[in-house]
Amino acid sequence: MMLIRRTSLQHCAAIPGCCGARCRLACQAAAPAVQQSATPRVLDAESGLEVLEQLDTIIFDCDGVLWRGNDTIPNAVEALQVMRQQGKRLLFVTNNSSKSRAQYVKKFQSLGIQADISEVRSSSSSSS
Repeated sequence: MMLIRRTSLQHCAAIPGCCGARCRLACQAAAPAVQQSATPRVLDAESGLEVLEQLDTIIFDCDGVLWRGNDTIPNAVEALQVMRQQGKRLLFVTNNSSKSRAQYVKKFQSLGIQADISEVRSSSSSSS
């Protein structure tokens, strides 16, 4: 997942309901707005919450981050719900061009994930 703080990109794995080790492995870049060093670090629950409070928009890859096949990654649905409750803008991206954005919204719904078509970007929708 990628987290955006107004003008800078950040990554974070430690959020309430985080999907765990997979996120920590995928999101090891440091948060430049919080730590002025370019050295990557994994955020713990406390520092992750501090970073999350500063963010407006969070961008998620789909396959392998939110789901794998037809199964959600543990705690992904709950983590997204917490972020929405906190007023975060969520965007979902995928490089899989085999489905339309509407088809992705249906997949989100089938997995219990709230998503609007305006929040979904795929490589096919980006190239058109």
